[in-house]
Amino acid sequence: MLLNVSRRAGNARHRGATRHRGQCPPYALQWNLSGEAFLTPPGGLLRETVVVVCRELCGIEPEQSTGGGTSDGRFVVPMGAEVVEIGPVNATIHKVDECIAVDELERLPAIYQTVCERLLG
Repeated sequence: MLLNVSRRAGNARHRGATRHRGQCPPYALQWNLSGEAFLTPPGGLLRETVVVVCRELCGIEPEQSTGGGTSDGRFVVPMGAEVVEIGPVNATIHKVDECIAVDELERLPAIYQTVCERLLG
């Protein structure tokens, strides 16, 4: 089980261009930053609840990681919400051979429900 608490956007600027002249031919890079990086710090109610629920229901210590790709959480964080992502480890995500173990998928509804009950109960 992977508990992702952050996504890193690198050192990008909102609209930027970089020029490099040296041993390479001249080039220019342009990009638009679609969302800021975020980190949900340890100790928050949502993060700690998710960790406890994963321990109880799955019998494992969830990996709290900042690795991964782009997250839609970047659009929620500016509103002041604590954000975590809960899901199985998926080495084939978004690949031609994407697959996931059925038993890991079947555990997710109970995890989501228990987290909600603990937070809202």
